[in-house]
Amino acid sequence: MNLVPILIAFLILLVVIVIASFIGGCIMFNLAIKANSNKSLIFKHNSEFEGAKEEKYLLEEKSSVYIYSKDNLKLHANIAENDSESEVFVILIHGYSGNCEDMENRAKFFYEEKGYSVLLPDLRGAGKSEGKYIGMGWLDRLDIVSWIEYINNNYPNYKIILYGVSMGAATVMMTLGEKLPHNVKVAIEDCGYSSVEKQFTHEIKKMFHLPKFPVLNMASIICKIKAGYSFKEASCINQLKNNNIPLLCVHGSDDNFVPTYMINEVYDSTQGVKEKLIVDNAKHGMSCIENSKLYWDTVDKFIENNIR
Repeated sequence: MNLVPILIAFLILLVVIVIASFIGGCIMFNLAIKANSNKSLIFKHNSEFEGAKEEKYLLEEKSSVYIYSKDNLKLHANIAENDSESEVFVILIHGYSGNCEDMENRAKFFYEEKGYSVLLPDLRGAGKSEGKYIGMGWLDRLDIVSWIEYINNNYPNYKIILYGVSMGAATVMMTLGEKLPHNVKVAIEDCGYSSVEKQFTHEIKKMFHLPKFPVLNMASIICKIKAGYSFKEASCINQLKNNNIPLLCVHGSDDNFVPTYMINEVYDSTQGVKEKLIVDNAKHGMSCIENSKLYWDTVDKFIENNIR
């Protein structure tokens, strides 16, 4: 039996699979990770994307501040120092494809009702911050460490709360895995994913009806080469194993963008004081709208119990 034609056919098929995987990986990387790419396809498949149509709130006392990241990107944030006697700063972190202004409505609770000062960063590649690629929380975790350093250098007696929504929530959880100063007292994550790999696996199946292998694996390799991180290493689960800062986890029961089961994965992973709130009937980022009183009462109580 002549095996040469079979071998040639197999090699041709293998080459086709590799080329198709590479093209698919490039498309996925460009769609999901390139900061300036058109995200309309993602929005089309996620009508609930990035949360609620919340009532707009303008943080009138804000001003712009800038720092440089560890890899020399110029990063921007809006800051509003409260003239109350409360020496607390809240860092509010926006979600995927958003910017710092998206968090002003959430800042209202902390700034007006609690009397806290607030800092709202533009994550790299968003708003007025530099960056070609979206960090998905992994690159951003080190940027948040730099923002914490900024607060401590300029407001040395302040306690710090970390608060994030969606990708911002993942950023909070990934930051918690780093060695943080003692004045970071409380963290709140609202509908964050447990890892980038799991989130993209969910999305590629929902959007394109494709399995994880091989396109997602190829996209992860491309991301490692171009953006400096792989999807697998960008894990909230792994980072939270190093965390002892009190963490409140919130998720909507009807979240189809970041699946609700992920709250259990991150909750089970974090160490120390923790609390979990699943808001009935809430879609992605909608928990604070679906049941506003329950949401903010839970946030308030968790802060008061743990900010000592």
